[in-house]
Amino acid sequence: MSELKLKEDTTIKYDELTQCYHFPQMVNCKHKKIASRAFPNLMGKNKWESAGKTILSLCKLEQFEPIDPFYTLRGDIGELLVFQYFNDTYPVKLRTWTKKEVDYDNFKNNLNFGGLIDIAITGLEEGFKNEEFTDDSVRAVIEVKSKSLIKRYKGNAIDNRKTILEEGLPIEETLQGEFLGHMSKVTAYIMTYIFFNEEQEETLKECVKTIKDINNYNPHEVLRELGWTYKDVVIEEVRNIVRNEFIEQQMKYTLNTLNQAVKTGNIHKMFFSNQDKIYLDNIIMNGGKKETITTKDNKEWPKDLPF
Repeated sequence: MSELKLKEDTTIKYDELTQCYHFPQMVNCKHKKIASRAFPNLMGKNKWESAGKTILSLCKLEQFEPIDPFYTLRGDIGELLVFQYFNDTYPVKLRTWTKKEVDYDNFKNNLNFGGLIDIAITGLEEGFKNEEFTDDSVRAVIEVKSKSLIKRYKGNAIDNRKTILEEGLPIEETLQGEFLGHMSKVTAYIMTYIFFNEEQEETLKECVKTIKDINNYNPHEVLRELGWTYKDVVIEEVRNIVRNEFIEQQMKYTLNTLNQAVKTGNIHKMFFSNQDKIYLDNIIMNGGKKETITTKDNKEWPKDLPF
């Protein structure tokens, strides 16, 4: 579970009548766009991060927690290897964008939603087109997830690939891919999992130590030094159809949820995990800010809570 940590100057109150936490600094704040990672969270579909925590993050009330550079490097290398794999395996045209090139957002013209596409299939190579297979028929978004091949739990080695494929792909990850597919106006998205063994992960951890700035380095150079190709790792791909009507409906819901929170400064306690609520209650009680707010019966709040 991702741990909630608010900025030190954040004020919190609690409304006993409506069971909402009130954040005065959130009222009419300039919030961030709903990106692909935030989308499933606001739907209540991420067991690792609550909708309430995500709202606070989008409203810039949460402390910035830098990502472990190992995961950044593993993700970057994973995307390069998956690009190799698709380029070598299928007669398709591929496109990627650097984070700097689009500033982490392929959808600058959309005021409410955004996200960064890992890899896009833009069409077929010349010579492979016919009545059945056209550029439009193969266009898709490739969502890449880099994982450990083996996970250690209480001294036992667990085959992470087998777990993911047999128990089902994580819903919070597939929704990211489907969201980006909908935003890209394509009919399909391909969840692609790349698994690194323990030796490879140790090598990447050593590589991280040589990178001065993980936000400003060249992953292509690192991969050349490693000498790896996609044949050195395990790659699994799962193709899915984009449920455009469903995603459009959920986008309206998530935007409404965020807008209502920003309008009122209130987040219902049901949007937070138990861990989040313990944290928030401790701040209120230790700071002496706990109070009951008189609220009108016609207080606006989304009635269709997802859980």
